[in-house]
This record gives sequence, C-alpha cells and structure tokens, in this order.
Amino acid sequence: MIRKNKLRFAFVILIFLSTLFVVIVLLGGLTGSIYLSKYTFDKPVKEIIQKDNIKFTVYGYCVDNDCKKKELSHDFDKRK
Repeated sequence: MIRKNKLRFAFVILIFLSTLFVVIVLLGGLTGSIYLSKYTFDKPVKEIIQKDNIKFTVYGYCVDNDCKKKELSHDFDKRK
C-alpha cells in the first residue's frame, strides 16, 4: 500500500505534522509560554523609548511584562 502511493503517504504525513505544529503554537500562545518574537533593547534605545523589551505571542503582546488583552489585531501605529 505505502509503496504504491508514496506521494499520497508523504502528503498525509506533512498535513499531520503541520496540523500538530499549528495546534502547539496556538495552545502555547494562549498560555503565554510561546513567543513568536522577543525584542530586548540595548541601553541607548532603552533610554529613548523607556522600555526594556517587547514580546509578541499569537494573540497579544507584552511590553516590559505588562501584557495587553488577547486580540487578533493591534494598533501599533497609534500613540496613546
């Protein structure tokens, strides 16, 4: 069976692994334990923007460990 349909078997395996990866990232994003990216600022930048770091998760972001509510869109271009 597998020898005859190697391409189909490879597609099934890749789809399974992709689905597993997405589930892990989504669950980790909800718990806040997986960061998509984290930026830690050096001293000159820290002095200018008055921030130490920023972390992006799947549904939100944290600035200096002050996390915003989980949402799918962000308004980073708006000043507060």
